[in-house]
Amino acid sequence: MKADLAVKQLIEDNARDDDVVVYTDGSVQRGEKSGWGFLANAHGRVVAERSGAYRTT
Repeated sequence: MKADLAVKQLIEDNARDDDVVVYTDGSVQRGEKSGWGFLANAHGRVVAERSGAYRTT
């Protein structure tokens, strides 16, 4: 996708080698079941990854 490429280019242009980049997935909706997830990348490798869901927020 073009959006993915644009985001990756922004990260490449602005992040330093020692920065940790956190990618998120999902959004919280008040009063609804919400899923979430994140991935933290540092030095080209995944350093943390979590996900879950909440019944209501």
